[in-house]
Amino acid sequence: MNERLPDKDMPGTTAGTEDRLAAMEARIGRLEAKIAQLGSANTAERETNDAPWTASGFPVLARGTTVTAETTDIFARFLASGWWGVEAWGAWGRDQQHAIRFHVPGYRGGYVDMTLTLQAFVPPNHDPLEVHVTANGLFLGRHAVRAAPRPIRLRLPPAAVGHGDVILYLQSPEPKSPATFSDSLDQRLLGAGLVALGLS
Repeated sequence: MNERLPDKDMPGTTAGTEDRLAAMEARIGRLEAKIAQLGSANTAERETNDAPWTASGFPVLARGTTVTAETTDIFARFLASGWWGVEAWGAWGRDQQHAIRFHVPGYRGGYVDMTLTLQAFVPPNHDPLEVHVTANGLFLGRHAVRAAPRPIRLRLPPAAVGHGDVILYLQSPEPKSPATFSDSLDQRLLGAGLVALGLS
């Protein structure tokens, strides 16, 4: 024969329900405190970065600033795919296509002006490297890039900016390896070299 539970522990009784509710509320309180603690730690980490990230995973490129490889960790955040490692001056594009990602803070529409400083691994007397630039799928232009770093000004229309998250693709139809021009053992195919980027 089953032993009868005390009234306060029986399902459906007021005392038992109140005890269970109190226990659940205490647990919810502890979980909320833990979530708040984790959230504040994450916020602090993001706010101490010179290039914070958006919730969608894009590094913020503040207007009026230029990002270079002098701050290697920050510079590397903007290199989405198709790059060799960051060097003291910047980074070489890998093969034919390389992507840069960034977020335009406070974007409310209109054109966005930006500058990319690019270089190419070509001798002075050789044809320049042809680089095609698209932003979020919209073609922005074709540029001749030589060995000397050159600023390229881009004007991104609203259709290329969307809600502020931008992926720029640099396409180099004919990347060259250092071994093409010398006795170098470096067989890497080098596209455009990114020296700096910035928003006006």
